[in-house]
Amino acid sequence: MQSKTFNISGAVKTDTLIFAHHNAAFYKTISYFGIFQMGMWSYLSLFAFQQLKAVPIGVQDMSEMPWYKRLLYKQGHYKNALSLLSFIVGGVVFFITFTYPRRVIKSLWLLKGGDQVKITTYSWLGKSRTFTKPVNHLSCMESRSGKGPHIPMKIKDTNFYYIIDKQGSFPKTDLFDFVVGVKRKL
Repeated sequence: MQSKTFNISGAVKTDTLIFAHHNAAFYKTISYFGIFQMGMWSYLSLFAFQQLKAVPIGVQDMSEMPWYKRLLYKQGHYKNALSLLSFIVGGVVFFITFTYPRRVIKSLWLLKGGDQVKITTYSWLGKSRTFTKPVNHLSCMESRSGKGPHIPMKIKDTNFYYIIDKQGSFPKTDLFDFVVGVKRKL
């Protein structure tokens, strides 16, 4: 049985790419989907608020009406509730499609010296954003060989997890596994 030695100190002489996943078209499509959904749900909300009418005075039995009139004539509180619910659903879909691409990691670079990691994530409408964090502020919740298609990564002083897609490439697997892909107590 041979033992393989790894440079697990993480000290690198130049900036080193340790993970890359390029799928900007997908995240751009998600952004456009969110805009479309917000517009559609807002229109439905406006339609429900303006077009649904209260039951005419004197009409007690609506069973004689055609089905389409029974849909239009609802009590006022149903109309307002449907309008509010539609607007909330549109807002939630828009929020999810706005925040999800910002949590998916596009690339990870171990910077010269090995103490800092440059993280690039997707942003809205296919753009990207970059920030730098110390290595000891990153904690991967599972390893590259674990179950599931993603590796959740927690960054200190952030609210949500970041996502590393396992379909991306890991050019320096030893650096990823022993420097970045480690579960740390934050």
